[in-house]
Amino acid sequence: MEARELTMAEKQLISELREHNESLIIAQKLSISSTAAWKVLKIDRTLVDS
Repeated sequence: MEARELTMAEKQLISELREHNESLIIAQKLSISSTAAWKVLKIDRTLVDS
């Protein structure tokens, strides 16, 4: 399976659902790997902290 870049809408959805601790559900809804979802969450968290 080839990797694809996530759209801004998908990244925003991941960030919104993160507030409810639904990271695995995020990956299933977007049909992406849970690793990809966690990378977006990690980037989002570092932007908020800085």
